[in-house]
Amino acid sequence: MDVDGLALGFSKTVYSLYYPRVQAVIDKLSKDFPHDLYKEAWTKKQDTLHEEFLDTWKNWAKPFIPDVHWGKEFPHSYPTNGSSEAIRETLAQYAADCAIQEVHPVIHTFIGEYEGYKAIAEGYNIEVRRLL
Repeated sequence: MDVDGLALGFSKTVYSLYYPRVQAVIDKLSKDFPHDLYKEAWTKKQDTLHEEFLDTWKNWAKPFIPDVHWGKEFPHSYPTNGSSEAIRETLAQYAADCAIQEVHPVIHTFIGEYEGYKAIAEGYNIEVRRLL
């Protein structure tokens, strides 16, 4: 049975509590940390925190990849906790798209390439073909 949480008086979204002790530790480790972004997480004001970081990285990378047009060619940017998280999300979406299209999902990797592709793909029943 599908129950509407809002009708029952609760939200499906869970927010972490930002304890004063956490703020004190961060104050010791970091100067000028934007604590206000986390004190009221339900306002979603922390949702844009990554944008300044990604913009700074894009500006830093520009001399090395001058022909990339971020907004046009790469309209989406997401911070991740390492490559495995991004690979997992990408393969999960790929597997879901293949299921909708009723297509057998296959990816190709090179021998000696990062083994995480194979390990994660197998969890989504994606066939992995290794190339020389």
